[in-house]
Amino acid sequence: MVVFLSGVSLLSVRNTIVFAVATSLMATGLAGWVVFFWVRQNEVSARSLQNLAKLGIVDGFMYRSVPIRDQYEPRFRAARRQISIMGFGLRALREDFGGQFANWAHSVEVRILLVDPDAPGAECSYADQRDAEEANHAGSIKNDVAAMLSFTRELRAEHPDTFQIHLYSCIPSINVCIIDDEAFWGPFLSGLQSRNTMTLLCQRGGHMYGALVDHFDQIWSSPALSRPAPEG
Repeated sequence: MVVFLSGVSLLSVRNTIVFAVATSLMATGLAGWVVFFWVRQNEVSARSLQNLAKLGIVDGFMYRSVPIRDQYEPRFRAARRQISIMGFGLRALREDFGGQFANWAHSVEVRILLVDPDAPGAECSYADQRDAEEANHAGSIKNDVAAMLSFTRELRAEHPDTFQIHLYSCIPSINVCIIDDEAFWGPFLSGLQSRNTMTLLCQRGGHMYGALVDHFDQIWSSPALSRPAPEG
């Protein structure tokens, strides 16, 4: 600023050499401003990238489920240790990947958390409330849960150690899909279909991946928060 204003003040002197010096000072001042704002912008970007790295966020999507199936599919095929999924009725999972469930059960540990259709009470359940918030037909999520349990009944009986389903009774807040060292997750938002809600992809090593794994494991293992799905 000082250099630029010094150049401006010299413009009043009617001398060719002084004029050249004045314009040089003004150009230097402008260049200084450009460099200053460029450095400031890069500092902001660097801080943002550092924060994302700490959280372990590596990608983000405007939707989940079917619209980003191409993100899930190769990861499901490459899974070697675990596939842990939490949602409401997970109809899209059953319709899109149900034919692969048996292959999953032979190669990884599969754990699925579905909302308990009668929690916290049959007369006013989380499933019914979510149906109302998504403008679904009444009973849609309950039917999806029943369909998933029916669809996987034989598979769960044949592979009780590697393909399991629990019904959770805690307040539904997020959708989670953990595949080995990566985790997709997104919130449930009022007035939006779950499939139309944003999704973030996190990797092991970041804070968010660890928090999501702990969240899933706590719900899965606590008798107060979930129960094994009925076999019949």
